[in-house]
Amino acid sequence: MKRLFVIVCLIMCVSLMPGQVYAAKASYNEAFLSTLFPKMNTMIEKRYGILRQYDCVKILSLTKKYPQAYVYETKVELITYTGNYEPPFERLTFTLNNEEGDWNVVKMNVLKLPNSFTFSCKKPS
Repeated sequence: MKRLFVIVCLIMCVSLMPGQVYAAKASYNEAFLSTLFPKMNTMIEKRYGILRQYDCVKILSLTKKYPQAYVYETKVELITYTGNYEPPFERLTFTLNNEEGDWNVVKMNVLKLPNSFTFSCKKPS
């Protein structure tokens, strides 16, 4: 009976781990993005004159620039829209780095999307 209990406990512990890891990774992504949003929002306001709504935010890459320093470069993509998911739609890709201590937008690429674009955002990974 003791063995059965131990085996069941081990199986439950192992089967619960992947969900916890996914939840932790999603939380880290959200926390990281929350530090970048103010800089990206400023660039969006400069481009459009107002802060436009956006969705489908994802981190495309995060690379370390120098081996022994905490200096990184990241690329973040999002899709802007107006109203209730109405055109014009644009895909904005931001390149940011923290070489000067704070995160700064280095480059912003804009790609106009067709008016027939439909949103299909994937869960963050």
